[in-house]
Amino acid sequence: MPDCTIEVLIPDLQGNHEALATVVASPITILNHNTETVPRLYKRVRPGALYERSLALLAAAKRLRPGCAPRPV
Repeated sequence: MPDCTIEVLIPDLQGNHEALATVVASPITILNHNTETVPRLYKRVRPGALYERSLALLAAAKRLRPGCAPRPV
């Protein structure tokens, strides 16, 4: 199917940029990562996750593969 796209929804990978590099090197079309909420509520809504780490993950993904950057919602 030539018009088929592949979207992946990833966690923050706990800041592991090697794992992120593996994901963005794969044949995906869309990279998705949910931030869920605003920084002030992040610890309550996503225990164990860090808002800043999510933003860093998205920025790194864009640097690694600009054509596969997350789409704004």
